[in-house]
Amino acid sequence: MEFLLKHKDKIVSFGLLPTIITLIGLHFFPTTEMLGVGLVISITALLYDIFHLKGLNFFLLQGTIGIGLCFFLRVFYGYQYVPLNGITPALEFMLLIFAFIHVIAPDIYFFLLKKLRLTSRFSYILEARIIFALSAIHLIILQIMISRHAPLSENWRFIMGNVIPVSIYILCLIANITGIRMAAKYDILKIVIRIAPLCRNKLLLVRREDNKWDLPVIRTYNGALRKADSFAEQLVEDFLHYKKRIPLMMVQSYTAPHPNPDCFPLKTQLYILPVENISDVTVPGGEYVPIDKIMEESFPKAERLYKELLQIWMVSDVWKEMGTPPVIKKKLR
Repeated sequence: MEFLLKHKDKIVSFGLLPTIITLIGLHFFPTTEMLGVGLVISITALLYDIFHLKGLNFFLLQGTIGIGLCFFLRVFYGYQYVPLNGITPALEFMLLIFAFIHVIAPDIYFFLLKKLRLTSRFSYILEARIIFALSAIHLIILQIMISRHAPLSENWRFIMGNVIPVSIYILCLIANITGIRMAAKYDILKIVIRIAPLCRNKLLLVRREDNKWDLPVIRTYNGALRKADSFAEQLVEDFLHYKKRIPLMMVQSYTAPHPNPDCFPLKTQLYILPVENISDVTVPGGEYVPIDKIMEESFPKAERLYKELLQIWMVSDVWKEMGTPPVIKKKLR
């Protein structure tokens, strides 16, 4: 339980809980009212995720839309599209469709995140594939049995209609928790993103709790390596409020020792944000410090910044000779 509470923000399959509760409730109360209760639970969880956690859990969104469609089809069309004993298969089919869409076109989800100005550090692809594959197999078998009028005992009807759909989502939840437990043990999924705003030969720094100067944006990213750049760009918008002109540049990637000696080293990626004017990017307590001054031994700086200074100085020196990167018109993603 302590592990679940500690890593609850990383276990994305918790977004399936309203769907699991709804499916279990439909077994005992296979009515439109139960669908309505499940919809209220899903909407409440979704609004909490959006407004309090500033995120958008794909499985919460998937479940809310799926349950909502089944509810409104039953309310406005009666049993025409959602038969009397077909609520659970209909809901499973809805969720299968959304899982399939996310697997083949995940950019739709990220487009929605961008429009709502929300962020997500996690990938839902693996769990979506599990839902699509297992639900497709289950519904195909169920359709074959129904079309051939295969005789089923009450126990088999209960298993096919109620146990298997719930088991699919519980399996996703278990797979997610197992993966997070392994990642928490070895820290193999964590990437430390460090962003250095650089204005000519001056670097924006803030003083940390240990009274040493360091970069203003340092965040841990959990997810696919190929999307780390997009996450860094989002950090620029969220924390530095810089949305125009010059793109972010990844200039160094290295591993640093983990505070816990029993864990693997942390992968670190250094990004430089070229700033045209000092007034364009500021942070509370921040100060633009000349790189030559930072490189002095007497200057109090963080250990990681010390390792990155040479790379930052080289980039600054190149820009001094050749100019900063060209201005672009589009905003950062």
